[in-house]
Amino acid sequence: MEKMDKKREFINDWAFVDEFKFNTWLAQSLHSPDYKKLVPITAFAVFDGTCTICLFGRASNDSRINPVIGSFKDGNRIITTSIIGVCDNEVITSNTIYTLGEINEHYKLWCETNGINPFGKNDQMP
Repeated sequence: MEKMDKKREFINDWAFVDEFKFNTWLAQSLHSPDYKKLVPITAFAVFDGTCTICLFGRASNDSRINPVIGSFKDGNRIITTSIIGVCDNEVITSNTIYTLGEINEHYKLWCETNGINPFGKNDQMP
């Protein structure tokens, strides 16, 4: 699938997460009554090629949103499939190009505390 053929969607309040650690976090968090409000701090990761990374955040204009039955609403948290590339302010998965909005405040603090850029580069964060 060419970059031009992919769906384009917007994601806000985003963080890069390690797919394995995220799934472990999710399995443990589902027992909490507030799990939809929780942030997967233990799964935060850097897009540097050392593990399988996904994008976690709040979707807007997502093609899965169905305003009639309300099964998926703007602002719902999603986890993407594995990231295959990052270009400027866009994250590319196998089916979709996500334009990045605001970074998750917990993720940003995690990156700053650890002195890292989420994109695995030495330049400043977006």
